[in-house]
Amino acid sequence: MKDPKEQAGIAMSIRGTFCESTVDPKVTLAALAFADSLGTLLWHMKYGQDVTARVYGCAVDALSNSVCHRRWFDWQLLIGSDAPSIAMLARRFSERLIVEWVADRCDACGGRGVKFGHAPAMTAVARCEDCNGGGRVLELEEFIPFYCGRNGPRPVRHYRRCDPCLGRGVKSLRALESATDVCGHCAGSGRAPTDVAKRAAALGVTVEVCRRHWAGPFRQMLFELDVIDETVAKTVRLRCGR
Repeated sequence: MKDPKEQAGIAMSIRGTFCESTVDPKVTLAALAFADSLGTLLWHMKYGQDVTARVYGCAVDALSNSVCHRRWFDWQLLIGSDAPSIAMLARRFSERLIVEWVADRCDACGGRGVKFGHAPAMTAVARCEDCNGGGRVLELEEFIPFYCGRNGPRPVRHYRRCDPCLGRGVKSLRALESATDVCGHCAGSGRAPTDVAKRAAALGVTVEVCRRHWAGPFRQMLFELDVIDETVAKTVRLRCGR
């Protein structure tokens, strides 16, 4: 079968009925119902593009309730925050977590981790073949009988400027080479880089406090959301494979 995430995205999309699918969308949605509730909501937002206030609010409620019961999530994290309670801080934390996890694609490379394009043009100078480097081309040659020399009538030649090289005698050769470089914005990971300032603004703390106390919780919870994502994928793959 196709990638279960892609298949779920087609099934949850309004345009899914117009797409070619190897699995019945109803079967995919039924398989998704067996997954964890938080994972199902996350899939609706990330792969089904269902980012309505209802789905987002339900996901925030489920995640904040889970965060509040974490051993490491205690009142010490309220230091420097303007949140009135630990529940409010957990909700702010959950909101930012979901935004970062759902919209995790690097904008610079589109999530591929590499950038495609052309290297800067390489310029080389070569002698013009049309005028042999002289800068002019013979246009007319005449022999005048009464203008004779030792070897007979002398020719009278008329020249014009060489158009390909514009009379310079040399031509500039440029070559564009295709280049594939690792994206410098995300360092090849394909994920959007961490924005500490936006995290601090969402939590209501200073940038220094966010960098010092919140880097670990964000890293841990983003990893757990990835685990939930893979668990849902296994469930959908198992149910659709039967």
